[in-house]
Amino acid sequence: MRENATTRRTILKYGVASTGAFAGATTGVTATESTASDERRTNEIDRAVMFSYQYVPGGRFTIEDVLEWQPRSLEGAYRTYTITYENAPSYRAYLFVDVDDDRESETGGPESGTTLTTGRITGSPPETNRSYVTVDLEKPAMG
Repeated sequence: MRENATTRRTILKYGVASTGAFAGATTGVTATESTASDERRTNEIDRAVMFSYQYVPGGRFTIEDVLEWQPRSLEGAYRTYTITYENAPSYRAYLFVDVDDDRESETGGPESGTTLTTGRITGSPPETNRSYVTVDLEKPAMG
C-alpha cells in the first residue's frame, strides 16, 4: 500500500511540474534548423511532442517502435513512436515527431533502441488545449 501511495505522489509531482512549466507558454511546434552539414546528417531528433502527463523531466528513455497512429487532436503530420523510460521499463509513452523536420523526412527518424533524455518544455501546440507539450530531446551523458 505504501509503494502505491509513493507512485501516485510521483506521478502527481511530474504532472504538476509539466503543467507549471508550460502554463502561459504560447510557443507552437517548430522545426529547428540543422547545424550539421549534409554529410553529417543522422537519425537524431532534438524536439518532439508528448502527452503532458507522460512527460518526465530529465527522463532517460529508449525508442521502442514506430506506430501507424496519430491522435486526431494533434494537427499536422507526425511520426509516432512508443518509448520506455529507463526507470519504469513497463510504462510505455508516446513521442510525436514532426515529419516536416528536414532531418526526419530525409533520414526516416530515429531507430528502435535509440536512447534519449527529455529536456525542458518549450511550449504546447496551440490547437491541443495544452494536453500536449513540446519538449527538447538530448543525447544522454555517457558515464
